[in-house]
Amino acid sequence: MPNLTPEKLTEIEARCKAATGGPWYAINIVVGDGGKRTGIYQTENASGSVAYCFRFSDDIVPDAEFLAHARQDLPDCLAEIKRLWGLLSVAKCPNCDGSGCIAHQVSSRQYVTRDMAIDAGDESLEGSLYSDDEWEQEQCQWCDEVKALEAK
Repeated sequence: MPNLTPEKLTEIEARCKAATGGPWYAINIVVGDGGKRTGIYQTENASGSVAYCFRFSDDIVPDAEFLAHARQDLPDCLAEIKRLWGLLSVAKCPNCDGSGCIAHQVSSRQYVTRDMAIDAGDESLEGSLYSDDEWEQEQCQWCDEVKALEAK
């Protein structure tokens, strides 16, 4: 799937602005020879034609509905993309300070060995538990995902 760049978004917006104004409606009409035709119109009473969809079956109606609704739907989608891009540009990571690293404390418990007790100057500590607390850095997944989106 191709990436949607700001330039591509601008091109799509230009096509929307250049198209006939909306809303559009897909309306089935019967033509002079009794055949059916589905048209895309600017009004609900089949005036102000925009386009016609010809096919000799009723399965053209979903396509015509799609085309008609694209006139309203596409500008709405473009506006939402711009809104979300704006939010993303100022979003703050909920996990870290934006550095991409999360500091967290790691505790490990272990028994004091004889050598450790001797080194501590108190042989009675042998066999007791102690905690070795330290801080570690973990890569922030949220920041990684944002960076991946920005790289596209």
